[in-house]
Amino acid sequence: MSDSSVQIQIQSIVDEMKQMHMRMERAERRTQMLTDSFVVAGLWRKSSALAVWKGGEEEGDEDMLQFEMTND
Repeated sequence: MSDSSVQIQIQSIVDEMKQMHMRMERAERRTQMLTDSFVVAGLWRKSSALAVWKGGEEEGDEDMLQFEMTND
């Protein structure tokens, strides 16, 4: 093999590794954003189910699985 073909192969491997690294970073960011949104939704669900936050309603008067979300 000539030096130029080895350099081309090495550069190809380096480029592929860079692309793989960028894809992994994007996937990690998306996973973190999704995790954050699930945490926020879970906190919102729990807090909106608290009777004292809704004006002192009795806890048995509402379905604990239902919650309200606004588009704020």
